[in-house]
Amino acid sequence: MGNKQAKAAIDNLQIAPCTIHGSNGTNVLNDAFFTATDLAIKGYAKSTAGRGYEYISRADGGVVFHANSLGKGKKAVCYDRSNHEVAFLKVKGAFDEEEQRIYRDTPAYPDQAPADLGDDEEVEGKKLYHFATINVTREMRKAEAMYSVVTGNYDDGEPQYLQLYKAEKLPAQKFYVQIFMVQEQKVGGVPVGHSSVPVAKMFDGGMTLKGPKMDFEMTEGCDLAAIVLVGQACSLTGNTAGAMSGTGVY
Repeated sequence: MGNKQAKAAIDNLQIAPCTIHGSNGTNVLNDAFFTATDLAIKGYAKSTAGRGYEYISRADGGVVFHANSLGKGKKAVCYDRSNHEVAFLKVKGAFDEEEQRIYRDTPAYPDQAPADLGDDEEVEGKKLYHFATINVTREMRKAEAMYSVVTGNYDDGEPQYLQLYKAEKLPAQKFYVQIFMVQEQKVGGVPVGHSSVPVAKMFDGGMTLKGPKMDFEMTEGCDLAAIVLVGQACSLTGNTAGAMSGTGVY
């Protein structure tokens, strides 16, 4: 697929209101990120070195989400509009298959034990809990990422997950990503699979005086942070915690 075809596909993608969080923002990373209306944001690398990024609302010009990249691109600390630290992200794996774990300071479910992050000096002394995981697969010119929240633990200690968002980078040279909410389908109360409804899109915004720009459009009811993180995870540069996706820099 060429850049023109990918751009046309994204331009023509009709996104629908997101319903997976209900009316009160269930399973949202932080209440500040629950979108009450359709939202368009633009993102920039924070510096020419690309050490982190920030996303700005097109409606009021406020920075609604930003992150600082740490640990050679394998870690990031994320912040909300009020500059409050809301999450710590940690990446492991290789280029073609990667796992990004997201931690926050409140449990994802009752009686959840704090995560063991003793080797991470960036969050030394803080009690954080595993909230979500992004699983990424990459190939030449294309990538997929699945964002799932933690709902419990199995007997062997491995987390139980609920899938919420899936992102797909179209197989073009430039960065065009479509993002879907994932809904479990049941027949007679029995799970039979999942359906995907487009709720957001991410696309190359070109070069600016501040450097490369990425644009997002998302509908009401989305988790802004989840949308940004799962979209960025489709970067073909790899190790993208806190990096500006699609730019090839960290």
